[in-house]
Amino acid sequence: SLVVASSQVRDFDKFSRHTVLGEVRVPLGQLSITHPLELQEDLRAPQKDLVGEVLLSLRLLPTSQRLEVGLLKVRMALTETSSETALYARISVQCNQNKLRYQKTSAVPCSPVTIFNEVLVFSLPELPLDRCKVLVSVFDMQTSGKSNKHLAGRLSVGKERSSEDEHWTLMLRSVRQPVAKWHLLLI
Repeated sequence: SLVVASSQVRDFDKFSRHTVLGEVRVPLGQLSITHPLELQEDLRAPQKDLVGEVLLSLRLLPTSQRLEVGLLKVRMALTETSSETALYARISVQCNQNKLRYQKTSAVPCSPVTIFNEVLVFSLPELPLDRCKVLVSVFDMQTSGKSNKHLAGRLSVGKERSSEDEHWTLMLRSVRQPVAKWHLLLI
């Protein structure tokens, strides 16, 4: 596997909104670290790392103005799992760039493929659906002792300004039918 050193440059303000300005990534295999070295690289736009996949099911119920989001499975890229680690997801619906509401799944013991099989129902406003998207954040937590939670990854499904998600389009075409698809989980 390729090992990469990464450094980020952030803009800090007094309201703790720390904006990432850019990052530098250097493969460690290309460096000779027998003596101290100094690198000078141009900042690049930050890129996200793939940490897993999520099997998500979407179902639109237009007469009751509801959206059913089913979190079926989470497959994490890291193979080392502890018996004291559990995963849960926080799913929210965002319409017109405003988060409507969020719901959490129950915590499930972590495994290479963690099975949730939970469906969460969201009431939608009377906005066009092209202004809505579903945000899924997966967290891992310790089941024993103090419950520390760490963000494992995020994904977004919906129609963005630049592109339209294939899963979102399939859901709009298959009204009242659940449509499941794997999505990349990024951090």
